[in-house]
Amino acid sequence: AAHYFTVTAVDDYTVDAISAGSASVWHTWTSTDPHYNSELQDDYYGTGAHNLDIMIFDNDRAGVYVSPDHLNVDEGGDSVSYEIWLGSQPRDEVSLVIAANDTDVIVSPTALSFNSSDWNVSKRIHLVYIDDLLDEAEEKVFSVLSQVQSEDADYASIVAQELSATVHDNDAAGIALSVPYASIREGGKS
Repeated sequence: AAHYFTVTAVDDYTVDAISAGSASVWHTWTSTDPHYNSELQDDYYGTGAHNLDIMIFDNDRAGVYVSPDHLNVDEGGDSVSYEIWLGSQPRDEVSLVIAANDTDVIVSPTALSFNSSDWNVSKRIHLVYIDDLLDEAEEKVFSVLSQVQSEDADYASIVAQELSATVHDNDAAGIALSVPYASIREGGKS
């Protein structure tokens, strides 16, 4: 009767190189019947006839992810925040430099790093939009980008997910009078 074996690849959370994507299972056996000894089988079938080659498909991907990927920010309002994390366990430290493409945005922190023990623990980034006293578009959009730096080849070449945010301006153009009314005499001065 046939015997069945289960082969399972271990989920290691790291991005594996292409060359690490295959494995072989070797079978050897002995028998009192000389026709079934594995050494004699090598002579008949050739060396390696009792190997099973297995292709392993890696489920891990290097990446820098954010959630949510869009925020609404009030000019001069409270800070808003988002979370950022890595998609797989890095082999070396991954550093991020975080900046907005608008000078009226304060980002905190502006730098952070992940390593092999905290890669899947999200970190919080806070944004504040400065009250600039300028009447701008009622809504405008800016982006927050993370520059990735690492000695890990899988992370050194990636582009982090971008966050976009919509700013709600709190300024309105107009003239403000310091007194609600004034009186002037005809032909006179006020």
